[in-house]
Amino acid sequence: MRSGERSVREAGELLSFGDAATIDGFSIVDHVERRRCEVGTSGPVTIEELAASEFDLPIDRAVSVTTGSLSIPHTVVAYVRDRDGRPVAEVTKGDERTFPEGYYRIELTAPIKLYVVVECGFDIGVTEDDVTIRFADRTDVSIGARIHHDRPATTVTTTDDPEGLMDAVSAFGSALKTTTCERSYPTLRGHPPEIAFGDRLAIPDVIDMPETGVTIAVPPEYGAVYAVSSLAYYLGATVVPGDDPQITTDAGFVHRLEDGTRGFEGEVERVLKQCFFLDCITRTEGHYPVDLHERDQIEDEVGLEFPALYGRPLAEQLEAYLDVPFDVIEPHVPRWKLTAHVEPVVESATALPFVIQDLAAIRARETGPTPEPANETAESLGIDEFLRDRGPDQPEPADLTARGPVVRIDGTDALEDVWVGDGVPVGASKAMVEAFRNRITRTLSDGDIGITVVVNDPGMTEEGRDVNEVYGSRDDLPFDVRVVERLTTGKLREVLRTETDFLHYIGHVDGGGFECSDGKLDAEDIDKTGVDAFFLNACDSYRQGKRLVEAGAIAGVVTLTPISNEEAEETGRKLARLLNLGFPLYAAINVASVGREYSNYIAIGDSGFNIVQPDGGVASLCEIRESEADISLSYKTFTTKRCSIGSITNLFIKQAPQFFLTSGELGDFRLLESEIDEFLSMEPLPIVWESKLYWSSDIDSITTSIKNIEKY
Repeated sequence: MRSGERSVREAGELLSFGDAATIDGFSIVDHVERRRCEVGTSGPVTIEELAASEFDLPIDRAVSVTTGSLSIPHTVVAYVRDRDGRPVAEVTKGDERTFPEGYYRIELTAPIKLYVVVECGFDIGVTEDDVTIRFADRTDVSIGARIHHDRPATTVTTTDDPEGLMDAVSAFGSALKTTTCERSYPTLRGHPPEIAFGDRLAIPDVIDMPETGVTIAVPPEYGAVYAVSSLAYYLGATVVPGDDPQITTDAGFVHRLEDGTRGFEGEVERVLKQCFFLDCITRTEGHYPVDLHERDQIEDEVGLEFPALYGRPLAEQLEAYLDVPFDVIEPHVPRWKLTAHVEPVVESATALPFVIQDLAAIRARETGPTPEPANETAESLGIDEFLRDRGPDQPEPADLTARGPVVRIDGTDALEDVWVGDGVPVGASKAMVEAFRNRITRTLSDGDIGITVVVNDPGMTEEGRDVNEVYGSRDDLPFDVRVVERLTTGKLREVLRTETDFLHYIGHVDGGGFECSDGKLDAEDIDKTGVDAFFLNACDSYRQGKRLVEAGAIAGVVTLTPISNEEAEETGRKLARLLNLGFPLYAAINVASVGREYSNYIAIGDSGFNIVQPDGGVASLCEIRESEADISLSYKTFTTKRCSIGSITNLFIKQAPQFFLTSGELGDFRLLESEIDEFLSMEPLPIVWESKLYWSSDIDSITTSIKNIEKY
């Protein structure tokens, strides 16, 4: 194991190898995130188990097969290395390469990370549809696989005072799979351990604390400890009490975490972003020497010798990084995935490991009075049309404040803001510890992806028909979609208790619960749900959704206020298409709200949950802008569980030949009409044009058709 690498536990049946569904070969299945990678071979093969220790990079499971070829139905970059891990070649889309006899390690960033080891010559080609490796004869091939499962390995027990939480946060760095700059890759950042409370500190023996020589001192206050927890995790740092917030290293370096402009939390966020971003640049000197767009943008400005920095200890890299003025690199730092607004109370601590996995920027936020109206009505919202939860005898929608304090979150420039604490957030997703725990304890399954559509009002069958056509329309994943209508309370109770991956509810909800053909069903009466995720497309569905998460669900989309039937139908169709493309819930709401000043929908639970994997690894959105001279395309990415912040992406267009750091806007590219059409035909994408949402699959030609296609 090379210096800086850390051991990885065996994943056991979280990942399995088995028979392929439709081809000669085998499948690799990630049972936790429902990812499947089909590997084709030149004929039937026998799978032999190998020890994961035979690979010098962190993997979860390994096998050996004898075959004349391997292929995977994904367009990915293949990195070819020699026995010592030195780069030999990078094979991208459209390339066909031949390699002579030798020892090679081929890395494929497929839906599941693959390492292929051979001792022979081979040909490799990457097309729009697949990657194929051909050998001269049948040969023994070793294949290692690593999943990006996001579950804690263990639990740290500590006392419930701020000093005790410092000890727990200091253990977060044990989850890093390496302490080198490669930890900026999400697959090499493990999930921090969970936190539990007891009479004394208890750190399990399986936790191997990293020795990075970095210490962070903060006042013994909940808010201060929470604010530095992501930074402590990423730096493998020890957190200790101190009157003056600061970072110190064993070499005597000191950096104060107070800034006259940014303040304490702002400076912590700055240090986290700066260290992470420059790690992403430095790592291009190592295992993955890609041509990175961001490196070209800042290399001449920062005065750092990246080749020399690559092999230096973490603490020395930290000191060099922080010598660079932040305003030099700030315009090039990828848009941060997550800002977590955390109520500075002890109960919030149990959510930390889950938001920290996304390297969340954390801000302490007290609950308090808000100018939110006491009771939203049709008149106060300016809605004169049919409201989805209003029958002739139904009461006005319930007061939001009846669910607890209303917390209005001032949005940041992150892709997503979440609220961790008591009460109902406005302007952010609602994170719930129950949801995170439901996710990590979910039942493993390799069956079809189950979608249940409930249409509980005969006047809403059109929306039901539309979303039924969308769900499962992808031909690369196995779906089982069923539609049920006009359920009684008993039948709906049965649906909510039955295991399914996703529930799309279309109908009415009020203070009494879901409206059924024979009365109301309150989710409070459901002790256990088998629904993993849901979309309650009804007015004022927050309380019902919150209860479903408490009863076992992982995530959902709910409404905070009354919604018009027009808005509900439009949003229902959009969300169905976005979720079917693999968008996480938070991103689906973001994109579905294009053109609206305010969204009545929020995500609740684990808002980063996605039902299926995006075809390209990340969820993507294009915006097209026209001028008299040309057409430009802006490309925006939303991080997913699989491709979190630190991942890289390639757009496969000649105007953008480099790789980009994933997360947020990648830039504007001026293209010919034919080039845009070709790019959009590669995969289905949502498109924004003149503040309206379209779909690439509906567009034959940008300049001739976009004004006439159906709007959703």
